[in-house]
Amino acid sequence: MLCSRCGALIESKNSKFCPKCGYELNSYSIPIHRRSVPGAGTVTASPAYTAPPAKKSHGRTAIIAGVIALVVVVAAVSFADLGDGTEKTEVQRIDGDSYLILTGAFLSERDTLAVSMTGGGLATFSFKQVDETEYTSFSWNVHQIFGAGIIPTDPMIKTEFSPSYTLKPGKYSVIAECYNSVSDQPFYLGTFTYVGTVTEEYNWTHHSTDYSIELTFNYEKYLEYKNMNTKGRAPYSYSKIVSFVTYNDPVIKDLVDSLRAAYGPGADLDQHYASFILAFVQIVFDYYYDEDLYGLDEYYAYPLEVIAHRGGDCEDTSIFAAALFKAAGFDAGVILLPGHAVAAVGLDVYDPGVYSAHLFEVLSQKVDGITYYGCETTADFYLKVGLVDGEGYENKLYSWYLENESQYGYKVYVVT
Repeated sequence: MLCSRCGALIESKNSKFCPKCGYELNSYSIPIHRRSVPGAGTVTASPAYTAPPAKKSHGRTAIIAGVIALVVVVAAVSFADLGDGTEKTEVQRIDGDSYLILTGAFLSERDTLAVSMTGGGLATFSFKQVDETEYTSFSWNVHQIFGAGIIPTDPMIKTEFSPSYTLKPGKYSVIAECYNSVSDQPFYLGTFTYVGTVTEEYNWTHHSTDYSIELTFNYEKYLEYKNMNTKGRAPYSYSKIVSFVTYNDPVIKDLVDSLRAAYGPGADLDQHYASFILAFVQIVFDYYYDEDLYGLDEYYAYPLEVIAHRGGDCEDTSIFAAALFKAAGFDAGVILLPGHAVAAVGLDVYDPGVYSAHLFEVLSQKVDGITYYGCETTADFYLKVGLVDGEGYENKLYSWYLENESQYGYKVYVVT
């Protein structure tokens, strides 16, 4: 966490005093990587890195007020499995590696509400033991739960007795209603998770060249990481951040193979190829607060979680970029800074090229004979390897903290 007075890193959650300024720590001391520190003023980030940055559209349209209420309900439902683990679930097999995890009304009202699905993702909903002639109309509202359920997604509404939807793997909320002249109308709310094959398509432009690749994996792989190490997602020992860099995961290796194929001949372990990988992360993946994705103030995400959400905050996308660098063969790591985190890549030869010294600085640190260069992952445009926000933190460049306050945890954490 950070000292609420001076912003210094506190290595142990049991510390009673700040090792830097001596301030008595209290409940207002906050986790690392927040953009402001109580009692220390608000940090104004560079326009390139304002969190969350004004990145590309998520493709999710604004929703009408009536559906906003639904989002609140969905958020509550989505957190049901984050409590004491007593929520009832039931697995309904589809075929091969595909299945549904049913909760809510799909279990409590199993004699009335049903969902079936084919291997191609075609879901059919139906009322069981309901006389269709007793009602004048029906409404099915299928809504994908994105992250913690706070970020709105487009509702899919149909007014049929038994509608069908083509869905991609993920978690969904379903509201089913029957209408007639009677004021007391049947209303059902259930959730389910569709586990199956995910195909992500990535398109971006780098140095005036358009690139497109695909990545395929099973949603079950994401769920494995989501349910892994649930009590250690905001570690007080910051060296543990590299344990989240799962560069040996087959999905990460497949993604790196696709990036290498897209890059073409000359994918050497040099600055050019590292820049290509960094541009992919910067342009394709969005910035999201941990509160929005995970419902927590601080949460270290595994790369598969970043892939599933197509984004994360600074440490999440830095972990992800470090995994890509390491899987590609680079020396890699994560640099923790006051209020921020960036990825790091080891290079033998480096040239920053032309850049504005008023807006940026070159951030680097040598560890065991290898020079690691900072890689800003939260920019919404291509920003060269090595360049970070020139405003730094509290009127000091980020490089100053690496040089003068590494004892507080501001340094490169190397992936081994």
